[in-house]
Amino acid sequence: MATLVKSKVGKAQIPSLLSSSDSRSRRLRTGALGLTHESCRPSDPRPGDVVEIHVLAGVNEDVASLRLRYTVDGGDPLQQSDRVIEVDMPSMEVSWDTSMWGYCESFRGVIPGQTEGTLVRYVIVAQRTDGAEVFVPVLNRSDPAFARVNDAVDHARIYHTYRRGEPMVHQYYVDKLTIPDWLHDAIIYQIVPDRFATTNGGSVKVNRIDGLGNGTLRGLIGELDYITDLGANCLWLTPISPSPSHHGYDCTDFGAIEPRLGTEQDWDDLVAGCKQRNIRILLDLAANHVSNQHPLFREAVADENSPYRKWFRFTNWPDYYDSYAMLSTFPILETENEEVRSHIIDHCCRWLKRGCDGFRLDHAHGLSHAFWSEFRKHTRSVAPESVLVGEVSHPPDGLLSFEGRMDGVLDFRLCELFRLLLVDSSITPSEFDRQVSRHLRYLEGRMVNPSFFDNHDMNRLLFIVGGDMRKVKLAALLQFTLPGPPIIYYGNEIGLSQQKGVGRLEEARLPFPRDAINIEMLQYYKDLVALRKSGLRIWQQERKLVQADEAVYACLVGDRFMVAINNSGTQQFVVVPMAQSGAVVLCTQTGVELCGDALKLPAYCGAVLKFGA
Repeated sequence: MATLVKSKVGKAQIPSLLSSSDSRSRRLRTGALGLTHESCRPSDPRPGDVVEIHVLAGVNEDVASLRLRYTVDGGDPLQQSDRVIEVDMPSMEVSWDTSMWGYCESFRGVIPGQTEGTLVRYVIVAQRTDGAEVFVPVLNRSDPAFARVNDAVDHARIYHTYRRGEPMVHQYYVDKLTIPDWLHDAIIYQIVPDRFATTNGGSVKVNRIDGLGNGTLRGLIGELDYITDLGANCLWLTPISPSPSHHGYDCTDFGAIEPRLGTEQDWDDLVAGCKQRNIRILLDLAANHVSNQHPLFREAVADENSPYRKWFRFTNWPDYYDSYAMLSTFPILETENEEVRSHIIDHCCRWLKRGCDGFRLDHAHGLSHAFWSEFRKHTRSVAPESVLVGEVSHPPDGLLSFEGRMDGVLDFRLCELFRLLLVDSSITPSEFDRQVSRHLRYLEGRMVNPSFFDNHDMNRLLFIVGGDMRKVKLAALLQFTLPGPPIIYYGNEIGLSQQKGVGRLEEARLPFPRDAINIEMLQYYKDLVALRKSGLRIWQQERKLVQADEAVYACLVGDRFMVAINNSGTQQFVVVPMAQSGAVVLCTQTGVELCGDALKLPAYCGAVLKFGA
């Protein structure tokens, strides 16, 4: 059964599919195995922008010529029609690939600038020297290296990009859509609804760690004042659709609410309560796959002639079909099918009309860029201020291809850097500064990428640092003073940890402990939120490095702030420019003191200084 492998967290420290040198090497080799086309450039064309289409021919690809076939009226470029425009894609460059010990060749085609509202659809056709024609992308499965491709990233690239040799129709819209302003200012609070709050206000109970909890939407409504007092202005709810699982990522109905979580009225009351408090709501959408209990999948399995059979990827009906995470209970949807696309998009548009403000897109790289182009077009037409934030666990160069399809992607790279710095000092503060600075420059202005250091699929940071609250506070300090909208994973603010390392993901999804709140930690988070929301907007200011060595990281932020951390087990001193006008406005623990032109920081301590009145 063809499958994808979901993200694992190696030593429970690095939340990346490319966390080892072996997996990175395989990733590079996979990219050189066939004919690849990642995305157009620019990926978010404006009216009049000329768009370049690039293709890379791998070392063993025998290509005689490439042609680009496109339409500018929404027509099908696979059809023979006067509406289809065809141009050659000349060879532009030959490059050496050491990982494959051979030469690659790049080709480029050009689509002229179009007017606003144009839907451009295109296919790329390669003719090999033996006369055979193939549609790009296509993987050279005869290459011996193909048999050695076995990690999650490579499966994702093979499985979703190459699609068993079927023609892939690419598309983009020409528009002037921009990222809604409110996303820049968001303080996002992530909740797993059945783990958070009960209807009667009591503590959530679970019979076993991977079992169902008794948290509800009505219980969440009762906690909106708590969330408001914390300072969060956006809720991210993991899936609330009907599902046989507590997590909901295998839904049985995109348009309904899981009965154990609540009713339609509960949803309406939640929306009303959030609007009263100026809180936005992001719903988690898993559009890549559904539950094998989904009525349409059950019909597709039961009836060979069912119209829904083509909604799924059967390799040998009815027993073999493409599934997610090697789980037969998670059949993958054929989202290149227009009926499937419409089914998902229509339901999501109805959620927007009912008060949802956007979606967090689960496993977004499992679906094509064309799907997300269409998804954004329709959701924005229904709700112009709605946003899309993707879970895309690709390297940063792959993230940029989603510009114009999404408003942002979750910042996995920044999460990785937080953990490398704070868990076991795998990188020094100076290395952290260099990598973060380059990371921010690389993505600058392209998308708004929410930051996090914990989520529901990885070990909590507090657990892997052995319960050392000081290090979690340092992570939060860095997170809240950097540009990306910060995500607070429920329980971060009260010191929630876990009992065992992630084997089952539920280890990181323990119920919210109403009777075990760390008041000091909660107040620290409130202070962080207040700092971020202050009129001086610390997270928008230019950063200038002051000190970075084996222990200390300090930078000026604009002309009013300085952020400093001591990532060592001994007391450190930090040089403070303009010390005479500086004052500590936030610190992670007691013992912080300005001593002349230096700032004294105890072990694993951080502080924010403000200069001037």
